[in-house]
Amino acid sequence: MEYSRELIATITENYHTLEQGTMPNLDVLFIHPPRNFKYLRTNSKRRSSFLLVPMGLFALADLLEREGYSAKILNYSLEYMLDRKFSLLQYLKIVNPRIVGVDLHWIVHSAGAIEILQFVKKHFPNTFTLLGGYSATFYAKEIMQRYEFIDGIIQGDAEIPLIKLIKQRSTLDKVPNLMYRLDGEIKDNSITYVAPELDSLNFAKLHHIEHWKEYLEKINKNLHYTFPIEVARGCPFNCIFCGGANYSQRCITKRKNVIFRSPRRVVDDIQELTRLFHSNGIFYGHGVYPATERYFMEIQKLIREEGLDLQADMEVWRLPVSKKFLQDFSKTYSVKKSVVWYSVRNFSESYRKKMHQQIGAFDNAFSFSNDQLEAFLNTCQALGLRVMLFYDLGNPYETMSDMIMNIFKSHKINAMNWILKRRVAMMSEPVHMSPGCPADLFDKKLGLQILGKTLAGRLEWNLKTPMNASPWDVSVNYRTQNFSKTALNFLNRLVWMGNYFSFLPFFLL
Repeated sequence: MEYSRELIATITENYHTLEQGTMPNLDVLFIHPPRNFKYLRTNSKRRSSFLLVPMGLFALADLLEREGYSAKILNYSLEYMLDRKFSLLQYLKIVNPRIVGVDLHWIVHSAGAIEILQFVKKHFPNTFTLLGGYSATFYAKEIMQRYEFIDGIIQGDAEIPLIKLIKQRSTLDKVPNLMYRLDGEIKDNSITYVAPELDSLNFAKLHHIEHWKEYLEKINKNLHYTFPIEVARGCPFNCIFCGGANYSQRCITKRKNVIFRSPRRVVDDIQELTRLFHSNGIFYGHGVYPATERYFMEIQKLIREEGLDLQADMEVWRLPVSKKFLQDFSKTYSVKKSVVWYSVRNFSESYRKKMHQQIGAFDNAFSFSNDQLEAFLNTCQALGLRVMLFYDLGNPYETMSDMIMNIFKSHKINAMNWILKRRVAMMSEPVHMSPGCPADLFDKKLGLQILGKTLAGRLEWNLKTPMNASPWDVSVNYRTQNFSKTALNFLNRLVWMGNYFSFLPFFLL
């Protein structure tokens, strides 16, 4: 694959000759790629440019530093947003890394990730080009077969494998989880390392990323996100559209169970974020459900004891959520700014019952009742909390009547939010099926047809994505038994205006 003219123009812009040093200065440079280069010039400031860096990169950079190695994180979209004359080539010549690692966690970065590593290998042939992340793991074999300029892929958890890769460059067969090249052949050491704990890792060392102050500012302004904080790895649930489902992780990264950080270590990171990096907002990287209420309440107790002034974003992964937990949440964080998130999947109770009968033994996300949803919204209202509700158009087995009821109920709840003065916003975006999610793995059983399941197919889609505002930014990549891809895209755009107006009480009340 030849890298695009847009990549060449963007990366080499304002290039000045700088002699490459004879010895590597930086052991590892992590580059967070843009979605694609073709549209970055015109849409770099949009939410869809995907500035958000996976939480694990901060932990990896810090771990390397504590092991005596130098590491840095470069967020390419951020650098280009701050300086249109930024030259990656010049930057690479200055830091002269031994290893360039690019994250391919979310599949939307596939075009940018591949093109960056191709560029690096062309200009720095002796630099080890490395890919990692969830999507890279899922497509590891196809990536290595298609792109010879990629030297290796760390599959699954990367902490110990990365340390061993640096120490044992001459004996790569000893590096767990690594797929690499040897004498023109692809070798796979297979996944044997699965992180057993997280307390030894630090996820809040923001100084490892270039322009950390601007990074915090932009993810808040452009993405409307607070800083994501790692609390756990793994998931007990099997949401059918989620690539991180329990079944998917067992297949892809070999993780069988959920591991949690201790509440004390989570609060240590939060303290560092607030006191050293002046960030007063956090987004928890694991949701609340009945089994985790006590865990999060322990975290919140420590936050109050430390006297931290924070806003928080918390996802609800399953209803019911107890009133006791929501009261504890509201007395810990700024009620005015904090947000509780919940994905209802579908507002039609009759459809949810049908889905629960079909797949409830595997995915119980559809098992809640309208009464439970109303109780949750009313409790949040009584406590003054804001709520963000997500719903999907294009679920399995969804008929036209199901679709109409879903949209009708969403408008009804929106109207009730105005009448009752509830601070509730609603959002739906075209579902782009994540690689390895249950719906991707069992599409035929669910009555779905995935379009472009291979990496090549997804790469083609990413190269064409103009990075406009959602829902014009993305397209569904599947069809159902009753709805074509075109119909699902149309319906998602049809409900956009209603969703947009739901944000008025969310922000104004």
